[in-house]
Amino acid sequence: MSTTIRNVSRIFANNRTDRRVDFSRKEVRGVVMGIFWTLMVTVSLVYGAVSGRLSAVTAAALEGAAAAVELVLVMAGTLCLWSGVLELMRRSGMAAGLSRLLRPVLRRLLPQAGRDEETLDALSANVSANLLGLGNAATPAGIQAARRMAVGCSGTASDELCRLVVLNTASVQLLPSTVAALRGGLGNEVDIIEVGTMLILMEGVRAARIMRACFPDKIMVADAALSVAHFGPKVLAAGTQFVTMFSPARNEVKAAILAQAKAGGQDVQIELYGDYGESWTFDDLREWKDIGIRQIIYGRPSSASGPWTAQDVDFVRQLCDMGFEVTATGGITYEDLDILAGLPLYAVICGRSIRNAENPAAEARRIKARMQELWT
Repeated sequence: MSTTIRNVSRIFANNRTDRRVDFSRKEVRGVVMGIFWTLMVTVSLVYGAVSGRLSAVTAAALEGAAAAVELVLVMAGTLCLWSGVLELMRRSGMAAGLSRLLRPVLRRLLPQAGRDEETLDALSANVSANLLGLGNAATPAGIQAARRMAVGCSGTASDELCRLVVLNTASVQLLPSTVAALRGGLGNEVDIIEVGTMLILMEGVRAARIMRACFPDKIMVADAALSVAHFGPKVLAAGTQFVTMFSPARNEVKAAILAQAKAGGQDVQIELYGDYGESWTFDDLREWKDIGIRQIIYGRPSSASGPWTAQDVDFVRQLCDMGFEVTATGGITYEDLDILAGLPLYAVICGRSIRNAENPAAEARRIKARMQELWT
């Protein structure tokens, strides 16, 4: 089927009468997406039934649906708030003032859009909010500007519309309000900050460098999950104290990246992926120890659910007895801390329970206070 086809036609025969039904490209995409998601749901249900985890699949579906509704409500409130602010700016003349101020720049970047005053007002508000670090405020203005710029595009984004998307994605800020909020809130409560795998994947190593500069007094981990020695120096150049490695990586790669880290006064953490016996064994760990690995991150198997068990604790205890400095992770909550008490852990990661808390900073303080009670 040619990608240039704009309409799909089907012929239905009914009582010797041909009826021609035309589907627009948008409708075809809707049908394809409907088929795609139906197949995904069907495969998930079949796999859950075959593997004996149908209840877990059902629970995940219900949790996902609840989270989606919650996200929609939160985003709707935010969009309503800042859309109202944008309308007040327009009626008070502030939007026009911003337009006059930014008109020379915007007309160079977006010459076609700059010819329409209302589009220019929305663009000015969008750019101003981004410069001030107010991403939530920038979104409604950006949507309004994009809608006006999309008029007459015939379903294909224009170069200027793509440029607007790039400008918003780049998030050029004079005042990094998000980082300031982190420094003033949760950043003061934790001892170790992890630059996540997805953040590094999407934003590159510069994300680790920025976080290192924002939190110079914190222990920083670049969770790059390295498996190739070539990338070691690039990640280590960010200046984080630790960099993580993918446990299935070859031993010679582990040794190479460890040597690179030690040369800069840094260290490597090996995160145990997968189930014991299938993805890693204690024989593997002994080989890693001979290489010089000292830091291990133990995360519960992906199949595990609910609170930590005695078997989890036994695995961690064996790792500690082997002489490793162990970091425990995997859905650890405030209630799980008691079962881990007494283990000589290097660190405990409670990211999910802190992130999902109604007041993350208060939850971090509560967990930290309990850890001090149990390990001092």
